Amino acid sequence: MLEARLIATARALCRRTGRRPRDAFMRRAVSTAYYAMFHALCRLCADQLIGGKYEKTPAWQRLYRAMEHKIAKNALLLIKVRQP
Repeated sequence: MLEARLIATARALCRRTGRRPRDAFMRRAVSTAYYAMFHALCRLCADQLIGGKYEKTPAWQRLYRAMEHKIAKNALLLIKVRQP
């Protein structure tokens, strides 16, 4: 899965310079981990609404690609605010 490869890349970036990673590598690692989370969210939504066994269908792929970062972020923030 794409998410697993992105997390592996983020970990590799963190270890890239030994004990004291460069700031640029750490920023890239955080960004890569964010994209892993976003792709996992896209997959979860498509699997729940279309079904994971339909991953190769145009409907599943359209839903996966329809996710937008800002809308997803705002929806997750609303959920966080509503929780006690």
